[in-house]
Amino acid sequence: MDPALARRLAGGEERIAVTGATGWLGRVTLDLLREALGLAQFEGRVTAYASRSRDVAGLRVHALATLADADPPPDVIVHYAFVTRERVAERGLDGYVAANLEISLQVLRALQRGAVRGLFYTSSGAVYDAAGKPETDLRANPYGALKHLDELAFAAACRASGAGCAIARVFNLSGPHMAKARLFALGDLVLRAGAREPLAIAARHPVRRSFVAAADVAALGLSLALAAEDACFDTAGDQVVELGELAELINGVLAGGSLAVQRELDPSAAAHDYVGRPGEMSELAGRHGLQIASLEQQVRDTAAGLGVLPP
Repeated sequence: MDPALARRLAGGEERIAVTGATGWLGRVTLDLLREALGLAQFEGRVTAYASRSRDVAGLRVHALATLADADPPPDVIVHYAFVTRERVAERGLDGYVAANLEISLQVLRALQRGAVRGLFYTSSGAVYDAAGKPETDLRANPYGALKHLDELAFAAACRASGAGCAIARVFNLSGPHMAKARLFALGDLVLRAGAREPLAIAARHPVRRSFVAAADVAALGLSLALAAEDACFDTAGDQVVELGELAELINGVLAGGSLAVQRELDPSAAAHDYVGRPGEMSELAGRHGLQIASLEQQVRDTAAGLGVLPP
C-alpha cells in the first residue's frame, strides 16, 4: 500500500465495513487494511461481511444481514458483495434479481442510519450497453442492469445522508487472490507460462484489454471513501493491450521469451474491446497521490499470487 495512505489509515479512527469480504477484491482489501493498521487496529476497526457468518483464515466474517444494525455503525463501507453473472442460469432471472436486490437493500439500510461518511462501490464495465450507455435491459443483461440500478440507488442514498459515493466500473483486474484463474485470459496465460506450456490463444479475432491491479482499485476506493469524495470512474489503465501482445509480455517476464505463442489471428475480424476509458483511473489516483502498477508489474504480482515464480 502507498505509505501516505497507510499512514492516513493508521492515524485515523474510522470504522470500516467490507462486504463481499471472501471474494477477490474483498480479500485484497482486507490484506491492505491488515498491513496498514496492524493486527490490533485491524481487529478493532474493520468488520468483514459476506453472505453468511463464518470464520475464514482466522478472521470472523459476519452475515451481511447484520450490517444495517451494526453497533457501532461503520464510518466507511467498501461494498463488493454481489451475486455474479454466472449464477443467473442457476437461480433463474427472478431469483437472481431478488438475491441482488436484497444485498443492495442491506447497504441502503446501513446508509439510512446517517453514520456512514463514505461509500466505495464496485460496479462493472457490464453497466455499459452496446451503445456505451448505461444498461437498462434487465432480461438481456441482468448483471449490468442491476449494477446500473445499484449505482443510482447508492448515489441517491449517499446524497440524502450527506455521505460521499465513489463508484468504480470494473473491467479487467490483476494480482493476488484471483479466483478461477483459468477463466481469465491473464490468469490462464500466466499459469501456462508457469507450467512452461505454449501460450495458446483461442480467439482468432483481435481482443483488446486494459488491466489494473485489484490492490490499486482497493487503495483508490479506500482513499476516496475516507475523503468522502464523490467519483465514478472506469478501472482502465493507461495501456491497452491485445491478447497476443499480452502473451508476448508474459512470455518475456516469466519465461525469458522461451515459450511459443500459438495464435491464429484474423486481423480483419471484428475486434472485441473491453477496456473502459483509459487514463481515467490513473488521473484520479494521481490526485490522491497514488501510483498505478505497470502492466509488467501486474504480470509479476499475478504470477506471485498464483504461485508461479520467474525462473
